[in-house]
Amino acid sequence: MRTKDENKLMAIFDATVRLTATVGIAGLKMSLIAKEAEIAAGTIYLYYKNKKDLLNAVYKNLKSEGIFSVMGKIEHLPIQVQLFRLWEVAFEYHVANNNKAVFIEQFELSPLISLENKTLEEDSMSYLHKTLEEAKKKGIVKPIDNDIIIALILGFMKHLAARATKEVIDANEEVKHLCYAMCWNAIRENDNE
Repeated sequence: MRTKDENKLMAIFDATVRLTATVGIAGLKMSLIAKEAEIAAGTIYLYYKNKKDLLNAVYKNLKSEGIFSVMGKIEHLPIQVQLFRLWEVAFEYHVANNNKAVFIEQFELSPLISLENKTLEEDSMSYLHKTLEEAKKKGIVKPIDNDIIIALILGFMKHLAARATKEVIDANEEVKHLCYAMCWNAIRENDNE
């Protein structure tokens, strides 16, 4: 059996992520990915049986980054600090890895996502849901539906990150803390700090 060439795998992953930002998931073709990766079209099929297989492998690889890198390491912190750390890591990831963030967002909405990868997405969201439920029980966060809170926080964070990526705003530490404080003030119970 032939061993996998890690350099070719990375070239394929990188090409897939870059192309998604320009042509979208639907516009991806294996031949286009091969051309972008500067490898023979047939080489991709040595590693992946089809586009769905490749996209799921890329997604699984990317999901180990970002907030997954801090989940489980921050549970001991106060809830407000946990939420800030999740927001901060997600924001910094989106700014530093805009193409990866675009790939993840598009792929999570794609019918090509595998059951295994849907579970990965649910795991990351369940951590956030659990944290918000705990915060509500303690009277720290307003008793608003979690999906509304998450849409507010993530929607704002993604838009802010996109603006920072395009250098429309300077997302320095002061701005980052101000923006998180705006989110926090929107969801926190008023009698808490």
